[in-house]
Amino acid sequence: MSLLPKESFVLTGGCYCQAIRYTVSVPQASERPLRESDEHAVIGDPKKTNNALPRVEIDHCSMCRRIQGSVVLVWVMALRSWVEFSLSQKSSLDPTPSGIPKDRLAPPIMDVLNGTPDILEKTYVSKFSSSEDVTRIFCSACGTNLTFRHNKPEKDTPEDKQTVDFTFGSLDPEYQEWECLKPVEKAYEEFGIGWVKRMLQEGEQVLFQEQT
Repeated sequence: MSLLPKESFVLTGGCYCQAIRYTVSVPQASERPLRESDEHAVIGDPKKTNNALPRVEIDHCSMCRRIQGSVVLVWVMALRSWVEFSLSQKSSLDPTPSGIPKDRLAPPIMDVLNGTPDILEKTYVSKFSSSEDVTRIFCSACGTNLTFRHNKPEKDTPEDKQTVDFTFGSLDPEYQEWECLKPVEKAYEEFGIGWVKRMLQEGEQVLFQEQT
């Protein structure tokens, strides 16, 4: 598989109407921590999989699927310390695709991920807690789902090693085309839709197979 660049690089993305933009500044390879959890299945040969962050994951979780309105999810996991947000204020954005954001805010990342009252009031950031330990951020202007994070990080994980997941579809198009930025693991496959799992494994021809 193609590996991510060894030198530092940047990923950018955001919601459809651009009210919420984010930048993920990934350092050089020697400074990227390994993915510590082994609860998700590796796609392909584990010996050839790069375990360092950022990592891309196919997610078959039924809750995520329903919230996203998609048959399957793809996430990009990154360290929170790599991330910066740029937010349009409600007073400065026509919430349509033709709106031109201006007077943007660059608040601390945890203010955005927590959806603090000030952020929710002034910007188009909205939050939804799908469970007690999970907060998801989306844009209230265009509805784009953006992030997933656990409110209770893994035990003994220092703050500078805590992660956040971004929806792959919210990345800017040029990064979605990167051959080196493809899924390396899959999660909750037991909850997946049968034909979706078969299509991912065997290709789109399974959609045209005669039913027996």
